Amino acid sequence: MKVIENPDFKKQSPLSGGLGKVLGALAPGKPSPDAQAEEMLVSALSRLLDNRFILLRNVVLSGVDVTIPLVLVGPTGAYMLYTSAIRGVFRAAGENWEQLDERSQSYKPVRPNLITRVSLMSRAVETYLLNRGKLTLVVEPVLFLMDPGAHVELNRPNARIFRQDGLDRFAASLLQGALIMGKEQVQAIVEALIPIRSAILAGGEEALIEDTFSMKEEQAKPAVIKPVRPPRDDKIASTLNKAPFSSRQMLALGCLALVNIVILVAFLIIVLVLK
Repeated sequence: MKVIENPDFKKQSPLSGGLGKVLGALAPGKPSPDAQAEEMLVSALSRLLDNRFILLRNVVLSGVDVTIPLVLVGPTGAYMLYTSAIRGVFRAAGENWEQLDERSQSYKPVRPNLITRVSLMSRAVETYLLNRGKLTLVVEPVLFLMDPGAHVELNRPNARIFRQDGLDRFAASLLQGALIMGKEQVQAIVEALIPIRSAILAGGEEALIEDTFSMKEEQAKPAVIKPVRPPRDDKIASTLNKAPFSSRQMLALGCLALVNIVILVAFLIIVLVLK
């Protein structure tokens, strides 16, 4: 999976009014636990999804006074992702978001309503793309509860909800889902949400444009192993370069050869004399 950061995110002014009041201030300055939960999600999805999927971070929609934390785009669809580090026992039914009260052992509505929050952000992205003719399908809202201490009772909620141990299942559903968008449409959605082409060109990295929208998996190049030769002055090399016999051994062999020659000559002389 490829991750694209919004280069203009830090330039945005604080949130106020309209949708921002409904959703609450999401960034910058969001709670540290939620920020850590988001980093955990991005790291996990980067391992689980292939490079056909592109994750956009901190999307700012013109005319909307709220920052969309994560938008995932791929051949199987578009998804608005939201993470939370809350813990406790919850119940999600339709647009209702309730938490179990330990004293009364009953569910009560709790704020913020994460289902309403993620649904509104998803609808904002969907409307933005529809108005620009970039999208003809639904942007699916997905809520991730990254704290192992969070438990949810699901009753047809208006958003898909996953705990940390459900990330593999979510990724598998995307990888095995029906292909409904081509490379061109994925690219059009990405550029409509974050001007990645102009951002890359501004950084002088034109070669990254094609790579950003590449639908192929990056394959590791096989390593080329070159034979290593020891230096000539190395002790091992000098030992190997030596003759197989020492000078004394060579002298002994010479003497032995001379003795053999003398014996052979003597033998020939005796044979000739006896004839």
